[in-house]
Amino acid sequence: MAGGRHKRVTSGSLGCALAWVALMLAGVNAVAQPSTDEQVAPERIVTVTEADLLAPLSLEVLVPFAVENNPNIGAVRSEWEASKERIRAQSWYENPTVTLIPDTGDMAETRAGPQGNSVEISQAIPFPGKLGLRSKIAESRSEANYQLLEAAIQEITRQVRARYADYNLAKRSLEINNDTTDLTRQFAEVAQARYRVGKAAQRDVILAQEQLSRLAAERVVYLGDVETAIGALNALLDRAPRAPLGPPTDLDAKPLKISLARLVDIADANRPSCFPRPTSLMRVISPNVWRGWVICLISSSAYSGLMCGAVQIQPSRVMATISGW
Repeated sequence: MAGGRHKRVTSGSLGCALAWVALMLAGVNAVAQPSTDEQVAPERIVTVTEADLLAPLSLEVLVPFAVENNPNIGAVRSEWEASKERIRAQSWYENPTVTLIPDTGDMAETRAGPQGNSVEISQAIPFPGKLGLRSKIAESRSEANYQLLEAAIQEITRQVRARYADYNLAKRSLEINNDTTDLTRQFAEVAQARYRVGKAAQRDVILAQEQLSRLAAERVVYLGDVETAIGALNALLDRAPRAPLGPPTDLDAKPLKISLARLVDIADANRPSCFPRPTSLMRVISPNVWRGWVICLISSSAYSGLMCGAVQIQPSRVMATISGW
């Protein structure tokens, strides 16, 4: 009977409450959208397959394969893509809370009357300007991750070019060694034939055999250089260390028309890692020392707010501790 006196929430009132939540969520989407242009992923050149790596190699084949498969680039790319998704999440309000309190039949009675079914809807609204600043912070981090991705691609590309040059040099040295060995073997055969008929000294035969021994020892070194270069390239390509690679083609290297000093100046002016970085996002306002405690207000450019803090430190380390707080 007591339950009959309780006021119950009708379907119309519950529908109005849910409609209010839907309107709030729709407004959130329009409140804070990312304002900066979305970065475009570094262009991925035409896809290279494993079969292409067994054909005569060139940098046009190795560099795209490394950019697509290198694990370091993949990790940085995943972090950049994740940071892009965080921009929208940081620019939205937190999820609203809907609480339903059902009528249990023995609800407490207040001055306003008996308690019945009730629905509570709450939404945390941050301080004005917070959402925009959080979105800008997320965009800045995404841009930083994008620059890290480009830097990783450039670094892996440089390593691939260097290892390919080593591979080309080792293969070319091995080919020259084989050609020289063939010529020296022919010379040794001629010297031995002439020595048999008394038209050449024994010294010529000994020198030819000695040269063949030196070439055989050099060939072992060149074979090791080839295997080392192949292993280094396979590591950059995320392949098995002993996976086969095709023969290298000519590098077609051309001399640079710019001096080393000029290259260093361009690198200093354009490489992101050479740019100065701010030491802190926080600024201390009016620090006061009282009985070994530093009491101050801290203004944060990242969150557009003030914080009051106190820390107990040695007087000689006051400013150092505050700057790193």
